[in-house]
Amino acid sequence: MLQQEHEHLSSSLTHQPGEALRQTNQELETKRDQVRSQEEQKTTSQNPESTMQEEVETGTSMTKFEVNLCDTRDKLQEKTNKLTRKHLKKINANSPSKKETSVLGTMSILQQIQSRLHESQRNTQEQLEMLNNMEGRLSELEDNLKKLEYKLSEQEEKQCNQVESLGDNVSGSELHSSIICPEGWRQIDKTCYYFSSESKVRIKAAEDCTRKKATLAKIQESDSILKAMVEADRRSFWIGLRRVNNTWKWSDESLQETFKSKAYDWCAKASPELESQPCATPLPWICQKKPRKY
Repeated sequence: MLQQEHEHLSSSLTHQPGEALRQTNQELETKRDQVRSQEEQKTTSQNPESTMQEEVETGTSMTKFEVNLCDTRDKLQEKTNKLTRKHLKKINANSPSKKETSVLGTMSILQQIQSRLHESQRNTQEQLEMLNNMEGRLSELEDNLKKLEYKLSEQEEKQCNQVESLGDNVSGSELHSSIICPEGWRQIDKTCYYFSSESKVRIKAAEDCTRKKATLAKIQESDSILKAMVEADRRSFWIGLRRVNNTWKWSDESLQETFKSKAYDWCAKASPELESQPCATPLPWICQKKPRKY
């Protein structure tokens, strides 16, 4: 009977190591109590010789049972320890090391920096597009201003012609007229030219000419004297040529048929040859206007 009980306990301990170890200790105590009770009962009912023999047999069986139970308990304890160590190894293997955590943190920071760089590039591109649009708009506004300046110049010329006509019609009097350019201006044929000594962006240069009741100069192939003066000065000058809706026009709205320009340039300079130039470049400039007759 004790051997069967031992086999039953071994089978149950194999499947449930932790719980079986506790049950083994409990069953061991229970069996010991049962054996003691049976021995006491047999002692009272049997003769002394048989009783002593049974006690010896029972003691031997108990000793074997206890040895087997102790072996089983030791095996279960060893198996439990192995399972515990294996479980701890799995936990350590699944948990990230300090080095892995540091690498993950660095990758996260790099991703954030990359995202910010992309956003900065998009913002820069948008700002460039806005600047290009603003430059085009400024170019249109400047063109409208030149139209108004040209109309004003025409009106002044008409007024001068009317004064001359009135002078010719005055009877009994002789009017003598002479062409005079303002001080600091250079006269070529019947046109006055002003060569600036300072440098400004093109729109500021045009505003200065407007204050002087003039426009930025127009230089043609036939203007050999003016081109020679520009070449002798050895500087590049803002002139009245500019791009309007992909067409190059002068301040008087006349077109420049042959002109090589860069894709993103909206203004032109004379060096003395005509060349395209970004409008935001500071350069000296040349103004021109009709002289007054006295």
